[in-house]
Amino acid sequence: MKLVDSNKDNWKEINKIVLVVNTVDCDYSEKLAVNLNCNFENISKGRCSVKINEKTNKQNNSLSVLSDQALMMVNVFYEYREIEKLVNFIILNKNNKKKIRGFLEISDNLMVNNSGYLYVNNEMEIRIKSISWNIPII
Repeated sequence: MKLVDSNKDNWKEINKIVLVVNTVDCDYSEKLAVNLNCNFENISKGRCSVKINEKTNKQNNSLSVLSDQALMMVNVFYEYREIEKLVNFIILNKNNKKKIRGFLEISDNLMVNNSGYLYVNNEMEIRIKSISWNIPII
């Protein structure tokens, strides 16, 4: 992410990240995985790679914020049936001009300035508290 002026007056804390899904693809070998390539709605620059994996044990949903490039990586773990349902809803959206949006509530706050630029000093691994999806159908 871009490093910008750290003047405290220009910054606000956010604990929710809004993603806009650009592309979706599925990997299926031994386990099903869905890959989403996203932009941000509430952060000005960068992109986000979301990987939805089949849950095997007690994995935690996590967000990795990289400091050397404008990229966040999200790992989400769902039961197989949940992934299947999500894929079916995504398929219903395939001819819709309205984009799918994802909402991540995170356990730690991120700093964003008035222009929406993210302040990143070091790489971070943040636990995701909740995830929800808005999938326009009509």
